[in-house]
Amino acid sequence: MKKKYYFIDPGILNLFITDQDSKLLENIVFLHLFQRYKDKIYYFKRKTEVDFFIPNEQMLVQVSYSLSDIEIKQRELSALSAAMKELNIKQAAIITYDEESRIETENRTIRVIPIWKWLLQ
Repeated sequence: MKKKYYFIDPGILNLFITDQDSKLLENIVFLHLFQRYKDKIYYFKRKTEVDFFIPNEQMLVQVSYSLSDIEIKQRELSALSAAMKELNIKQAAIITYDEESRIETENRTIRVIPIWKWLLQ
């Protein structure tokens, strides 16, 4: 299992990134997960990558600012579905800025949930 590195201070992150909206959203998700799971946060990578994997919880979380672009949506769903299948996980989430839906695929459920709602859970 591999780890990614994130900034605890999003102000510093702003100095180094170009795609700010997506990277800030991913950093917010990391900070929230870090509060709960500390150093047990990984990412899952085979042919594609899933942003967050918490093995003890069998939790997969993908972050995408928006899924309105069909190519982005397909890429995110494909990566998450492959990881879910390999790890035999039945539910996962894609955190977005403001989109919400539920996607059923091969007896698996992917919840698309806006960041504000996810943070309140």
